[in-house]
Amino acid sequence: MKSPERIAFENDLHAHFSSEIEERKQNVRYMEFQAKKQAIYAGLIETCISLAGQRFEVDRTFTPDAAADWIKDTCVALPLPIPPAGGSSFP
Repeated sequence: MKSPERIAFENDLHAHFSSEIEERKQNVRYMEFQAKKQAIYAGLIETCISLAGQRFEVDRTFTPDAAADWIKDTCVALPLPIPPAGGSSFP
């Protein structure tokens, strides 16, 4: 069991570092969000590649260059909200 003095000592240290702790926790949440976003985007590209392959089966004039442009410009072109100037709207 912790002594009252130790509890007070640790509480003082926690108060001293509280803003740094919170900032680091916020950074972790943001990095987790970014990792999820990248995983979703990778899956979307794979789905688009499969769709391009299906289109190629129907239209043999659909070249790899045209497919790459279609994937980039149409299939994965998602309208994303633009964060307000001066800050991010993400957690």
